[in-house]
Amino acid sequence: MKKIWKKIALIIALLLILGLGVFANALVGNPISKLLAKQTATKQLKEVYWDTDFRIERISYSFKDGNYYIHISSPSSIDSHFTICTNMGGKLLYDSYESRVVTRQNTADRINTEYRELVESVLKSPMVSFTSDIWFGDIA
Repeated sequence: MKKIWKKIALIIALLLILGLGVFANALVGNPISKLLAKQTATKQLKEVYWDTDFRIERISYSFKDGNYYIHISSPSSIDSHFTICTNMGGKLLYDSYESRVVTRQNTADRINTEYRELVESVLKSPMVSFTSDIWFGDIA
């Protein structure tokens, strides 16, 4: 009878460990999938962007969709950065180079952010005599 209880306890312990592993994988990803994502991004950089100085900045995991996002940037250009997205198996899902760099969306976002900071510094200065909780500068 003791052997049966030990087997039941072992099975329960293994199921708890397995459940904890699946839960942790869903929240933070796993190192094997992260390595596959990095390999896919490295391959994409070598094959498509071979004539640039793009580098992998960081790799992040999104528990919302279970995908890995590889953030790519260029040390020689402030506006040359984009994201490569892969699934847990390392399959390339999309590359945001066209929509971020080619269309100059990064440049527009940077200029808009700098403009907004300048406008907010003026609106928060003591020379402005009225107050508001909703004001900001934006290039439309």
